[in-house]
Amino acid sequence: MVVPDFTNTDPLINRTIEGYHFIKRLGEGSYGLVYLARHPRIKDRLVAVKYIKLGDPKETRTVEREVAILARLQHPNIVDIYDTYRFEHYQLIVMELIRGGNLQDALNQIGGLLDLRAALEMIENLAFALGYVHDANILHLDLKPANVLLDPVSEGQMARFVLTDFGIAQIVNPESLRSTSVVGTPKYMSPEHFGFGNNKPDRRSDIYSLGIILYQLITGHVPFQSPQLLEILNQHAYTPAVPPSQEIPGIPPALDHIVLKALAKDPAERFQTASEMGSALRELRFGPISSMQIDSKRVGGAALGAIAQANGTIMTALDEQYPPTRTTRFNLMIMKPDGTQDPVGFEKTSVIVGREEGVDLLLDQHTVSRRHARIDCDKNGNLYITDLQSANGTYIDGVRLSPQERVLWNISQFVQIRGFLLQIADLPSSQPESDAGIFTADQVVNLLNEVHNRRNRPSVHMQLSPAIIYIDPGKPQYVQVQVTPENTPLARYELRAKPGPGISEAWYTLPAGQIIRSGETYTFDFIVSAPPIGTVGGKTHEIALEVVSDQSEIPSAIQILKARIVAMTRFAVALRPSEISHHRRRRAELTVANYGNQRETFTFEVQAPDVLTITPEKPQLDVLPGEEQVIKLKFKPARDARQNRSRLVYSLTVHAASGMVERCNGTYIFRKQRRIPFGTMVVWAIVVLVAARLVFYGVSLPQQVSEIRTLIEGLVKWIGG
Repeated sequence: MVVPDFTNTDPLINRTIEGYHFIKRLGEGSYGLVYLARHPRIKDRLVAVKYIKLGDPKETRTVEREVAILARLQHPNIVDIYDTYRFEHYQLIVMELIRGGNLQDALNQIGGLLDLRAALEMIENLAFALGYVHDANILHLDLKPANVLLDPVSEGQMARFVLTDFGIAQIVNPESLRSTSVVGTPKYMSPEHFGFGNNKPDRRSDIYSLGIILYQLITGHVPFQSPQLLEILNQHAYTPAVPPSQEIPGIPPALDHIVLKALAKDPAERFQTASEMGSALRELRFGPISSMQIDSKRVGGAALGAIAQANGTIMTALDEQYPPTRTTRFNLMIMKPDGTQDPVGFEKTSVIVGREEGVDLLLDQHTVSRRHARIDCDKNGNLYITDLQSANGTYIDGVRLSPQERVLWNISQFVQIRGFLLQIADLPSSQPESDAGIFTADQVVNLLNEVHNRRNRPSVHMQLSPAIIYIDPGKPQYVQVQVTPENTPLARYELRAKPGPGISEAWYTLPAGQIIRSGETYTFDFIVSAPPIGTVGGKTHEIALEVVSDQSEIPSAIQILKARIVAMTRFAVALRPSEISHHRRRRAELTVANYGNQRETFTFEVQAPDVLTITPEKPQLDVLPGEEQVIKLKFKPARDARQNRSRLVYSLTVHAASGMVERCNGTYIFRKQRRIPFGTMVVWAIVVLVAARLVFYGVSLPQQVSEIRTLIEGLVKWIGG
């Protein structure tokens, strides 16, 4: 492991801040730098100190709460935090120094695939560590192999894996987890990191990132990769991951299931807790995987342990290279509750008094707070005491100090902390200010400002106005893309776009490139217009926008534009035929044509006279955009419906689910019948009867005429008599 040496240029090197002597710069992250420093209180060992610049000074309480939670976490797979200090808009975090390097560098060195059992054990441990921290409402949001540290255990054993950089994204900007500049490594980030979908990053986003690492360990590469940032984003959002078994034969289906579940696009379809994922991996590791033959082509977990051992040897050599320096600063006399007295000297300018392990002055009594008070001296040799919001208070000559109030402590005064009395044995001598001297808070801020200004890297800020557009098909919508580069040379910038599913490049027009100076803001006009035909309304489409410069050192910025198609309802109805005759089939057809851009559900309302019943064959119709459907109508009039009426008028009202209404009218007609006189009917009946007897029975016409005459005469006599 190569440790960069910036001793001659970094203003923090060889400085002592809050007792920590800065030795070397170890690395650089997204939010600040990491230093090697000498820990003044815990056995003079080396520590790692991270400084971060806070994004919003107004979030002081939130930051302090998050840091306090992180400092209380204790887990074998999470880096320990020893101390934290706040200097205006800077935060110093003192952490455990893990000496074995990181997983990313180790994977680059082993030159092969890691053994499946070792890979599963590693991710299992990290998953349970994630679950532990998630339970404290802390997210990682930048989980990647470079943030998994290796701690050497012993020769021939796999290293201990330790997560670092927990909660940094929340600490820096707790109110907004989305940024125009990509903070993190896109290959390991979930879709919601970039703004896809309707979810904000949460604990399931960390599970997604852990699934990416697992995929990489068992296949040798991440599932989504491309030289184009927009392509990687779209793969995360829309492209299903290839099952590991298709990449590496012999991978059990159960492992495929775990990986693909962790990499689900929808957070609701992933493991809902990291511990759930850890349990699934443990069950697999002690189940199907345990009986598999060891693949000789894969590298065992001991190889990672060996790499960690080698890196640890290099780091351990720094203990001898940078021995601790000791200078007596001040002495106190401690009077205990039992009446005994103990003198104690301090070789630093600031000490913590309390009852937790690791404080500078340990007062072993349960009424003393874990971190009760701070004693510090300035460069002029004056001692001060500050109550650290203790439960039972800190008193100076019987007067209780206000929490966080820094009070001058004179040599004749007693400080009382419950049953203990503290008195100054001798005042520190005046210390001339030097590079290795003592610094006030303002001086520390100036130093950190100098460091931060030196590392001001190029950045590009991008803002969409509006970020969500509502499109009427066929009507253009204008989006203003404001671009502001900072700490950048003069460069040419262009706007790129990558559409998601359901949207094509024909929908939008990209503006021409523009030369922009650092600190200036330029607005690109991005025009989006959905075609009037074939567009489904009510849906939300996503377009990934990226601002790219022609200078390789300038990072790109991204935003996800959400385009919601305005749902349009338009339909027509027709009644065929519009006139129904009582003597015909008594049926008609109602045609409903959907000219809108969304699927519509139509219901029917019939208005007709009481004597006419009209029944549609279906209570409702579902019609897709651009389609039409027909529904049959049945008519049933009452028996007395035709009395004094020649027609019945009715109407059909068609209701769309969106609220639009169309109506059509029709008539039911009773046509007049021609009446035949009774005498005519009698004559025709006689003629038919005579013809039938002649044809079928051979009765002659004279005989039938004689019979009819006789019948008529008989009737006349009967009527007359």
